[in-house]
Amino acid sequence: MEGIWRGAPLVGALIVCCALVAGGCGDDSSAGGVQTADPARTFAPIVHLHPDERLMPADPLWFIARSALWFGDDGGCRNQKISVGKRLAGQQNAYIDWTFVTGLGHGPAYWREALLADCETDREAYRYYANQRTRPHDDGPGRAPGLRLGEGYYLDLMDWAREGDAVQRTGGRRRVPVPVYYQSRPAEIDGEPGLRLTYWLMFAMNEQPAARGRGDAMTHEGDWERVEVRLRGDDGEYEPVAVRLSTPGERTRELPWSAVRRVVAGAGARTHPVLLAARGSHTLYARPGRQRRQVELEDGKAVEAVDVAAGPCDACASWPTWQALEEARRQPWYGFGGAWGDRGPSDLTTGPLGPHGDDWPKGDPADDHRRARANRRLRRE
Repeated sequence: MEGIWRGAPLVGALIVCCALVAGGCGDDSSAGGVQTADPARTFAPIVHLHPDERLMPADPLWFIARSALWFGDDGGCRNQKISVGKRLAGQQNAYIDWTFVTGLGHGPAYWREALLADCETDREAYRYYANQRTRPHDDGPGRAPGLRLGEGYYLDLMDWAREGDAVQRTGGRRRVPVPVYYQSRPAEIDGEPGLRLTYWLMFAMNEQPAARGRGDAMTHEGDWERVEVRLRGDDGEYEPVAVRLSTPGERTRELPWSAVRRVVAGAGARTHPVLLAARGSHTLYARPGRQRRQVELEDGKAVEAVDVAAGPCDACASWPTWQALEEARRQPWYGFGGAWGDRGPSDLTTGPLGPHGDDWPKGDPADDHRRARANRRLRRE
């Protein structure tokens, strides 16, 4: 179902705390552990959008319903439209089917034979699956072997959907009606057992408003922002250590837990980091104001991108992620290896990868069926 708000309404005390208290509210949790049976929800962030933001978040199912799945070829082959989302009835026909969401990720996945009549024939026939790492212009580890750099799957969002899902108003305040997806992974933190909690937030479109005239070189459909909270401990007691913010074009920024503003929902410690999404790019920051970062473009040149973050404020739509939190690996689209967004001429202008595991399948159909069976088991639990 598209655009559903999942969870209880915002607590008024939480909003007052966010807006008026610079350093957060509630008891300090920077020293010692926090007892919780649900660390993903306990340490999930609250994100505030810029008051002038026009490119809003989007749920993945909302995005898929308004996108066409393509396989982009290279070297003389023509691109192939494979399927269309449920909101694109005019594009469905005897050759173009509806997008089967599970076929994007867990499998049995969509597949593509590349050697059509108008393709080059100087290489062996191949078959690529949508749950392989096939995002165009992506040369990361696990990329499907033999795939040219510009080739691969992508979800082309319709232009009329680029502004995303509309925010909702409750009691005069704006809130984001979109779920957030998380991954929880055991990790060694400072030589001790711990957890890495990754939160994935999706927007329909990414636009870089200030980059010395080169903003178009970083603009793309689809936008997955990531936040990682690092915890030390196990067995239901965790000590938050740091927050990592991912920024395209530069290294991950790590902030110690004590340097991040936090809020509390109800009684207890203030465990929810306060983050601000910059206007247009949605890059996440812990403090408001103009933020500068260096981005290396495809032509080898570097450009200074300027982000503007603001909030918390009355006009800022808030996104308390713990109220709309779902486990990523339980989603039928989880593991889609193509681009969430149209294929551009470069990596920075192509839609990003979304939530995925560490190991990409090799394209074995039997592996697709194993993943499909595992997905059905997860949804029954």
